[in-house]
Amino acid sequence: MSADNIRIIQELLKESSRKSLRTLADSVNCGKDSVRKILLEHHGLGKVCTVWMPHILSQANKLQRVESAHGIIKRMDENSMEDCMRYWAIEDGTWVVFHPLGTKQENRTWLSPDASRA
Repeated sequence: MSADNIRIIQELLKESSRKSLRTLADSVNCGKDSVRKILLEHHGLGKVCTVWMPHILSQANKLQRVESAHGIIKRMDENSMEDCMRYWAIEDGTWVVFHPLGTKQENRTWLSPDASRA
């Protein structure tokens, strides 16, 4: 574990904190275990998922989601798209941007223990 490898890994993570252990290991030409040790011991980083993904929904949660979806479909059938977008996009003053989330693995990032997870 050289000082150069520690510095290079730090620079690579500044470029993108979503790099995998394998990518980092290939970049510094050492094993994944060595990179993991550098990340944990020298940088204090751990890997976390950056998007909230519900895993277990109660039956009530599932029914609520279905009812909400039916309500959205009904509103869209009864109103123009412009009215629907105005209602859904700015009802509470917050714009919600839709983009594909990708897989849980793709949405993992390296995060220090004192960083906010919100």
